[in-house]
Amino acid sequence: MNGACFVCRMVAGNEHPDLVVFTDDFVSLYHMPDVDLPGYLVLAPVRHLEGMEGLAERELDAMGRSQQKAVRAIQALPDVRKVYLSSFGEVCPHFHVHLFPRTDMMLEDASSRTNGEIDGPRIFDLYRKKLKTVGTPERIFEIVRGLRHTLTGERG
Repeated sequence: MNGACFVCRMVAGNEHPDLVVFTDDFVSLYHMPDVDLPGYLVLAPVRHLEGMEGLAERELDAMGRSQQKAVRAIQALPDVRKVYLSSFGEVCPHFHVHLFPRTDMMLEDASSRTNGEIDGPRIFDLYRKKLKTVGTPERIFEIVRGLRHTLTGERG
């Protein structure tokens, strides 16, 4: 673990522990803090590494299976029509994947389109900014508890 790394702190449960959906030996899934978008999750390997190319076979398998389960759970949330997956590694060098729920409401905004076409990267950028909060709204904690139960069977 790298104490200066935000993702490492999330994975270890040292930052926003109530937003962690699950952590096992290989991966951690948590809700993005300070964004009021139910189901906006981040999946990361437990081990600090900077790119997907560094994943060991068991980590890669765990990332893929966890990603699929998480996407299915997000798609079951109200109003979610699609889940965008992205990984940049620019702000935080710990490899992680954003699982970003796209809702119909996002398509109603003309600025979500480029030349009349749905623009996923623009939607991602626009709504991360539009839905940014100071602190995490209570409804997000409720969503996390529901996802935790769906994905792990844990209650509460």
